[in-house]
Amino acid sequence: MSDFNLYLPYILSFTGIMVVFSAQAMSMVVFARTMRLPANKTKTKAATKTKAGSEYRIVILQRGWVVVGKFTQTGEDCTLEKAAVIRTWGTSKGLTELAMGPLAGKTILDKTPYPIRFHELTVVATLDVNGAAWASALSQA
Repeated sequence: MSDFNLYLPYILSFTGIMVVFSAQAMSMVVFARTMRLPANKTKTKAATKTKAGSEYRIVILQRGWVVVGKFTQTGEDCTLEKAAVIRTWGTSKGLTELAMGPLAGKTILDKTPYPIRFHELTVVATLDVNGAAWASALSQA
């Protein structure tokens, strides 16, 4: 067994440098590495796609934001078009009651003039919804 195996549980990786800590020897070894991309390779974003499920979704974001709209995702970037912030749910049985559409006279929507964009890691949860009911409600909001 090589000495390198002692370091395995303590590997931290950084861009271009790998630092390895050894608790047994109380020492640190630094490995420099270079990353090369072939000259003809370029980075491109993934094609726009809608993940499996409804085209319209209620999205619960960090910090308590609850939004609804036409959901698409490109790589890690998510977009809600024809979107609105759900200011007041107006439900008696929780947020999932809105899956069939907003409750007339009770649900308050704040329509956004532009798409809502957010990173996929800010999503707490998404709910598939009745697309026809929400499309109609969002066009009127």
